[in-house]
Amino acid sequence: MLTTLDVSVTRKVSAADLRWPAPGEASGESCLGCNRTYADFRYCSWAAAKRTVKYEALLLHEIQSATDPLAILEDDDREAEIFENLGCLDLGVASTVIALSAAKCIPFTSCNGGILGGAHLEAYPLVAFFAKPPQVPLLLAAAEEAGTGLENSSGDAIVVYTGDLPKMLAFASALVDQRRAFDGLKRYRRPDRHFLTTAYKQDQLPLPLAP
Repeated sequence: MLTTLDVSVTRKVSAADLRWPAPGEASGESCLGCNRTYADFRYCSWAAAKRTVKYEALLLHEIQSATDPLAILEDDDREAEIFENLGCLDLGVASTVIALSAAKCIPFTSCNGGILGGAHLEAYPLVAFFAKPPQVPLLLAAAEEAGTGLENSSGDAIVVYTGDLPKMLAFASALVDQRRAFDGLKRYRRPDRHFLTTAYKQDQLPLPLAP
């Protein structure tokens, strides 16, 4: 069975405080958000997001229904299959990373909080990402529909989080359902160029922690 963590959520984002990475800052060679293992997923499509949502949903259902869930995750063949479908991303948050990327946001760190076992850096599932102000209403609507938290992280970024992996999957699915609305925002450009080019100067991006 999947563990559900007791996490109090808030859905409130200050769009005026959001920052967009400077040109080249989100490339695969960077440490965006001070994440030394940052990977660039900006190439991801809605088709890839739909495939990942479907794969994660089936696998999480299988794990939740299994009498020995660890046997699934520890099987060498299944481990290879999971890596082939999710790459370096944690099971349970991968579809959110891909869907946010398809929506033209820029995820820079993600973690399933160790709900499926193993040592993890975060206390519960989350994905932190950069977004533009016009995307905020759509993101909040997706969080409301899924029941996840959504708030500013260190002011200039956003974090989606939950104590329940199926809710994170529901958030990704809600993003996919809004794909036409997100695609309609692609031409947005913030007029304040200083906002686009200011370098990220913090040593570490604080994220919400479990109480």
